[in-house]
Amino acid sequence: MNARFWINENGSPVKVTLRPGQSLEWSQGGPTDEGWSASGWTLEQPMDRPEWVTLSLWSDGRDCDGRLSRHWEGECHITRLHSHLNEYTHPSGQPDWSEQGAGQRDYSAEAAGY
Repeated sequence: MNARFWINENGSPVKVTLRPGQSLEWSQGGPTDEGWSASGWTLEQPMDRPEWVTLSLWSDGRDCDGRLSRHWEGECHITRLHSHLNEYTHPSGQPDWSEQGAGQRDYSAEAAGY
């Protein structure tokens, strides 16, 4: 069964369709007034767990405070792909992601011994 749902990207709703075993990736990045930034995501409907959709988010960048990298991983059962509603979601709802892991790395803090 295909997974069809809405996400927000660049301020607009985008309809996504994933087949079992398929993954989609998106990223953006470039220079900023203080350094650089990049971010992206990967959506997947695993072949071995086709009733689930997984989401991996990441961001990386450098500014006057140094480099900071972050990541977040979540999943959503296909029955909950239209469950999350608020003023920013598509009228039919968006996935109700369940966090599976997250973290960050502050390179400047590490170099300072924190």
